[in-house]
Amino acid sequence: MAAEVDLRISTAARELFLARELAGVSVGEFACRASKATVYTRFPTKEALFPAITLGP
Repeated sequence: MAAEVDLRISTAARELFLARELAGVSVGEFACRASKATVYTRFPTKEALFPAITLGP
């Protein structure tokens, strides 16, 4: 289940970052697409999430 949540988070973040770059995206935007509580628990900022989606699993 954790892997599925990670995939939802990274997919949503990747789509938004590719569309609007890091500065143009808020954590809340990809949290809405995945799971807000889970996103903020694992990645408190978009800067914390960005390496996870650029470096891969």
